[in-house]
Amino acid sequence: MPKITSHQNKMPDISGLMTAVGCYLASSLAGSFQSRGYDKNKNTLITRFVTLIDKAKYEYLMAREAVSEEIEEKSMTYEEIIKRGDGQYLYITSITNHLENCIITLGILFKLLKRLDESTYEELNTKNITDIRNSIIHIEDRITQGINGGIILKINEEGTLISLLDHELFISDLAEVIKKLNFYIRNLL
Repeated sequence: MPKITSHQNKMPDISGLMTAVGCYLASSLAGSFQSRGYDKNKNTLITRFVTLIDKAKYEYLMAREAVSEEIEEKSMTYEEIIKRGDGQYLYITSITNHLENCIITLGILFKLLKRLDESTYEELNTKNITDIRNSIIHIEDRITQGINGGIILKINEEGTLISLLDHELFISDLAEVIKKLNFYIRNLL
């Protein structure tokens, strides 16, 4: 698996994105959310959506942090690594685990969005994310069937593209979808 070799983290920074839970709580306390008159089902969908969008953001940011740590690790000299006394750290597992969690969470969000607002769901180009999500979710089927290869989410050397099997997704597209979903739900609150 390639190591990230860029000297700069190319994953877009979405840390400035307001938390959806915070907006939800503020809206609820001010009575704004209740005044929207949503039915019980829509209220439940929105409440779940709020927590999941923050989870997707969190997982993305944790992957981004691990990319930064990988870049920092790769910039260390042999002497610095020896002096530290712990050997060299590999962050690729953290990176891919957090990206998988983010993608799986987005898959759930897409299902909720389809129920909340089918036109917005259609506007988002979710196919690449859904394809990778489905591959992640069903990877154990490939393994138990004895199919080798394509069982680990990969990230390219620049840290800009993830892939699994024949599916590819630019990390910038992943960040953009998280932003759009965040703005969407905040507008409903």
